[in-house]
Order: sequence, then C-alpha cells, then structure tokens
Amino acid sequence: ALDACLQRYAESTDYEGVAYGLSKAAVNQWTMQLAAEHPQLRVNSCSPGYILTDLTAGMGATKRPEESNCHVAPLYLLFGDV
Repeated sequence: ALDACLQRYAESTDYEGVAYGLSKAAVNQWTMQLAAEHPQLRVNSCSPGYILTDLTAGMGATKRPEESNCHVAPLYLLFGDV
C-alpha cells in the first residue's frame, strides 16, 4: 500500500506541501516497517530538519543542505551523549 501511494505522488508536480508531508510520513512508516521486520536490530531514521530544496522552495525553508546538522545525527544515533 505504501508503494502504491508513493508511486502516485512520484509523478506529481504539485508541491503544495503534499509531497513534503508524504515524504516525511513515508520515511517514518518505512522505519517502523524495518524495525518490525528486524527486531534484533535498532532501526532509526533521522531528518536534517526543514531544508531548502526543490521540494520545499516557497514553503518557508531557509537553510541550505550544507547548513543543516544532518551530519551530526548519525553520530549521535551510534554513540549517544558521549
């Protein structure tokens, strides 16, 4: 069902917040599915924050990808508060 929903929006050029919200929901759902399929593993996902991309242009995002903190999240997930 998730694949079918994503496929419908993959061809869409209507970026009035629908595609952005769907992309975040899809990552959350995929994370939960992977965690359920692999209970012996710790499965996480992390978001770089509200970053200015083609998808978020005109929606209030101001940080460029290189200004995000996305490089910190994987280290935190691996090591926590070190």
